[in-house]
Amino acid sequence: MNDLQRMVSTLWREGLRLCLLDLLWRLHGANDFMLVDLVAPYGFKATRGNIRAELSFLENGGMVRLDHLGDLVVVHPTERGCEVAAGLLVVHGIRRPEPRD
Repeated sequence: MNDLQRMVSTLWREGLRLCLLDLLWRLHGANDFMLVDLVAPYGFKATRGNIRAELSFLENGGMVRLDHLGDLVVVHPTERGCEVAAGLLVVHGIRRPEPRD
């Protein structure tokens, strides 16, 4: 992977993480299966594997809580995750949200 591909991959993942947090904040939670479809209108063509990898990153940072129910992962935003989604807290590895009207 060259430098440009690495940069695009990093930007994609940072944007997907913000999108996930924003959706979880507004929905008060979701599951990994739903999130695949929910991120698509925002330009993210993600697999469940992509979603789960980024949810793991968010869980490790204390921004979501994951409940594994068989093959399904139920995701709950934490207060920290909601603060990041609202732009009140900046976390390395997550794109900052645009100002809201």
